[in-house]
Amino acid sequence: MKDVRFFKDIKCQPHTKLFSVAMLGVGGLIGLMALSFAPGQAKAAVLCDAYSVTLSGAKSHFQKKCKVKFTPGKGHYCNETSAGKWKCSNGGNQVSPNKPSDKPVVIGGGSCKTIWAPSETSLAAAPWSSGSDSGGKVRVNYDSKSDAVKISHLPNLPDMQLSDYRASGVTGTGNVVRMSVQVYVSPDFKGEAGSRMAIGFRGGPTPQSAAGAGEGGSAQDGWSVRVNYNANVQPVLYSYHLNRNDHFGSGPRLAKGLPKGEWVTIVLEAKLNTPGVANGTSFLKVYDSKGKLYDQATLTKALWRKSASWKYIGVYLTDKIPSRPDKLQYIMYRNYKLSVGQGSGC
Repeated sequence: MKDVRFFKDIKCQPHTKLFSVAMLGVGGLIGLMALSFAPGQAKAAVLCDAYSVTLSGAKSHFQKKCKVKFTPGKGHYCNETSAGKWKCSNGGNQVSPNKPSDKPVVIGGGSCKTIWAPSETSLAAAPWSSGSDSGGKVRVNYDSKSDAVKISHLPNLPDMQLSDYRASGVTGTGNVVRMSVQVYVSPDFKGEAGSRMAIGFRGGPTPQSAAGAGEGGSAQDGWSVRVNYNANVQPVLYSYHLNRNDHFGSGPRLAKGLPKGEWVTIVLEAKLNTPGVANGTSFLKVYDSKGKLYDQATLTKALWRKSASWKYIGVYLTDKIPSRPDKLQYIMYRNYKLSVGQGSGC
């Protein structure tokens, strides 16, 4: 095993409050540990960051520093994060839970190529517009504790707060497109009908982004798929497909509202139709913090494109709330990935 440097002053001692420690190490390495302890029972989680951390090294570090014998049967685990780090836990609560697994999400035998996976710092710093509404970039910040893009709903802004991002220069072609992202809804969050999460993609010559293109979608030269939610924070697979019956977007709603105060993974995928034939599909799936399927919804017989020339696919993120909340609340996003490919699914 290659040499791995960890911080000597990381401690695993019982404590009654949740806290995190971040320290700068040799050569610019960063070690981060998030610990949570319940009275009478020590619970720990360790995030080890180095240039060459192996699974055995991560387990050894976890056991040595926290004096916990690694036992998978007791709920202990070590998983590699998307940033190439290892996170080990004995099942305790975590400030920033380990990335839920999206491996169970397999539709067909297609293969997809990632065309967009921004760092959280760059995405938070990018221009977010508000159009004629309020908020825009003001609402978007980088949260260093969770390494996430934090979009706040502010009580001091006018009604209809909107933060919109459509990544320039990000394009891809294919008949399957998928976006996955981890989402954290603040513990005291209050939803509202007509709200949107910053999750989605679009395609076609002129991707459709708002109501008004004919009574249905027949006048559109493009399409989009996003995530709406209501007062119960129940996600909606909100689509501007061409054969819907209203000038607003439409799609199925999940039966469950999103859990608050914990990270979940949301996966949005669409298989484009045979040009001119309404055989396109889309699904929205939510996985809990342990990678277990929480809820899902599927759209079938969708007409996404009129012509095979509609090859453009791009990023379309909109965080919107129709009115100001009573107090500050927020949603955090991290580990975005947009992929496209050919076949029956990613």
